Amino acid sequence: MSEGTVTVGPRVEFALDGYVRIRAYSPELGRDCYVYVQRLAGFASGELDSPWITDDPRHADHRNGEKWDNRPENIRGAWPDDHGRRHRRQQLDA
Repeated sequence: MSEGTVTVGPRVEFALDGYVRIRAYSPELGRDCYVYVQRLAGFASGELDSPWITDDPRHADHRNGEKWDNRPENIRGAWPDDHGRRHRRQQLDA
């Protein structure tokens, strides 16, 4: 490490939309990148093929609707159109 350089490790953040994400520096990209915890849980359970949205365009949908409940069994892979319809239906039912 060169003099005057500060390295900060990964950190957990709450995004403005209420989801938990991990922020870490990518030396390959030369910038910080984010991965959402629900995507990691979906990947761990086999519901998603990758934690990165660029590699698997499906959304990580919380089965019970609770953004904070990132247990792998609560996450399912959902195509964006299906996921949007589900949330619109929930808003109409509320």
